[in-house]
Amino acid sequence: MTDTLIPILTGIGGVLFHCLLKLNSLLKNARAANIDFNAARDYWKRDVIGISLSFLSVGIWFLIFGEIGAKYPSLVAFRVTSFFVMGAMGSYVLQLLLNTAQKKINAVVDRKSNESDGTDQPVTKLGKG
Repeated sequence: MTDTLIPILTGIGGVLFHCLLKLNSLLKNARAANIDFNAARDYWKRDVIGISLSFLSVGIWFLIFGEIGAKYPSLVAFRVTSFFVMGAMGSYVLQLLLNTAQKKINAVVDRKSNESDGTDQPVTKLGKG
């Protein structure tokens, strides 16, 4: 039981680690652009699909780790570390592809830049927050 639980919890920790790094980055970008940013509304809720799929990467790694460990026995010694890395990397890739919070911040920055430049270029709206 512990042999299964510790790697999975470590993988989930990797996902959460990346989510907190991403949230910190979004907060900095929002502050720099003078945008009202609420972590629950603008990140956790808006990017729920990407975040949820990030946990799936840990599950997939759990399912295929036995086969990979059988082929490369030296990897078994790094089992817990590999779960953390796969959780963080899976989260990074999926949120890179699916994030909407950063796109919202970029759209607001573009709109503000266009207003200050006096240009009327269209800005893509991402919907309500």
